[in-house]
Amino acid sequence: MGRVKGSTGDDARFEQIRAVFERARHAAPADREALLERDCGADQALRTEVERLLAALETRAHGGNDLFSEPALAASRKFLEQVAGGEDALQEVAAGPEWIGGYRILRRIGEGGMGVVYEAEQESPKRRVAIKVLHAGRATAERLRRFRQEAEVLGRLHHPGIAHILEAGTFEGEWGEQPFFAMELVDGVGLRLHAERARLDPRERLELLASIADAVHHAHERGVVHRDLKPDNVLVDNQGKPKVLDFGVARVAERDDDHSTLVTRDGEILGTLAYMAPEQLSADRVPITPRTDVYALGVIAYELLSDRLPHNVGGLALPAAIQEIAESTATGLGRYGPSLRGDVETIVHKALEKDSDRRYLSAQAFADDLRRHLDDVPVLARPPSRSYRLRKFVRRNRALVLGGAGILTSLAAGLVATLIFAGRAEEKADELSIAQDQLEQTLYQTQMLLASELSGSPSTTTQLQPLVAEWQPELEEPDRRGWEWRHFRSLLEPFAASFETEFESVHYIDAHPTKPWVLVTSAGGLSVWDFETQTQVAQPVADAGLSVLSAQWSPTGDRLAYCTYLHSEQGGCVAVLASDTWEELWRKDSDQLFKVVTWHPEGEALVSVSFGGVVSVHRPSSDEVLSLT
Repeated sequence: MGRVKGSTGDDARFEQIRAVFERARHAAPADREALLERDCGADQALRTEVERLLAALETRAHGGNDLFSEPALAASRKFLEQVAGGEDALQEVAAGPEWIGGYRILRRIGEGGMGVVYEAEQESPKRRVAIKVLHAGRATAERLRRFRQEAEVLGRLHHPGIAHILEAGTFEGEWGEQPFFAMELVDGVGLRLHAERARLDPRERLELLASIADAVHHAHERGVVHRDLKPDNVLVDNQGKPKVLDFGVARVAERDDDHSTLVTRDGEILGTLAYMAPEQLSADRVPITPRTDVYALGVIAYELLSDRLPHNVGGLALPAAIQEIAESTATGLGRYGPSLRGDVETIVHKALEKDSDRRYLSAQAFADDLRRHLDDVPVLARPPSRSYRLRKFVRRNRALVLGGAGILTSLAAGLVATLIFAGRAEEKADELSIAQDQLEQTLYQTQMLLASELSGSPSTTTQLQPLVAEWQPELEEPDRRGWEWRHFRSLLEPFAASFETEFESVHYIDAHPTKPWVLVTSAGGLSVWDFETQTQVAQPVADAGLSVLSAQWSPTGDRLAYCTYLHSEQGGCVAVLASDTWEELWRKDSDQLFKVVTWHPEGEALVSVSFGGVVSVHRPSSDEVLSLT
């Protein structure tokens, strides 16, 4: 094996590269990763050069049969022979060419697994462009196919949100004839860096996301699924306009040979794990559709809005990472800020649905719902129903549910009866609804009992989390959770906020079902506090002449009820306020002194208790009062 004479340092470096290369080439393919990890350690440059040599060696064995394959494979063979000459050759490869076709190379601006991207100047017409060149030492038949496909894909896409191609061809490089294509040069920065530098607020980030989705939809309309959407593949120019890049692993709809599996023919992973849809990770040959890109847009949206990934798979082995993405439920986006609750959370989580049929039909539908929210128009997305989430929970946690067999025994009879009842009532909507309610209550009790057993050990937090998450409140559904759910949630999220009110004595407090608000009642009035900002939101009742002994939010949080007694005379009232305007919606004055008021679970009636022991049911809608004692 000959080599060019160099300095002592060059000689030592070359011998190091050759030694690792020789060990790796003779190792079994399954053992190469561990060998490279051991021999290269933190020396990434060493590993890169060894991998180039291995790829070139593989090229010699495989050959190729497409437009670029023969010249490029010949370049790889020459690369292998030249690199065997010593470290000086490696340095020449890194430096890059001075000219590629009619383009003068100015500087290297990026490098990926397949190729190098240069900034260049075109001779005629005079303009700056980006040139992408396939790595000389990595031109396997599969990579050549994908490189050619990327050029063809870009040729069919014409959208202001996608960097367009100018020319594709080959050039005579240092190592023979090599493929390249020239494309629009985007003068900008990555999506995340732009959002940080420009200090974009949530609204501006949503507008940016909608524009990205527009560009992706344009590709879908032309039969192209990107398959590797991520923030690194979106640049934002100096006008704040996004450009989608890197269609190297895109799937073209009409091509039968565009497989949809996770692994390529030469063993590479297509895409970036954290942004890949569950169907891309499936062992089955699940069809890849535009909804696959919709999932990736959901991940990008989640990360751009919360600065977190919905599934953090960093450091996990591949099987564990696949299981995490396919089975675990992402934390609700609304947990990361008040502006992300409601519509925004619903939209993003619809895009992140595990089942592709439950996602948005298209990237355009995703963009449209984002803009509906921005325009204060009702969005089309709806949160998944409680029954659907319960079914998914049972499927994901079959072992956990079966492991609680001892607890389930006490509930089995009621559950079986409910299921039988539901089956017979298939054509009776009212009875079926009752059966479903009973089933949900049984499952709720089961899950809370399981949570009770799990809560005693800190090591079971990961099992306790899904039990609590399944019953996260939803505005459009009745709140069927009891005190036990709030107890278990407090174990997972200890309350750390505190604040001081101006009241000397506090009679009662109640937490809002969906907002970080707390009702505080006292002698002299009623106030509402935000425990995240620790500030007072409103003081809808303020009167030194009365005491508010009890108050409670309605199940949906859109109203609050309170009861009072007057200091100067024998009497009090029960009243209802709107929680957006604090306007009084209903009031009932009485000579009784009220001490407790609470809502019926359906939210249409109030129950009050007086100091004299009188229990009354009030129906504000009809002004009816029914005394029970």
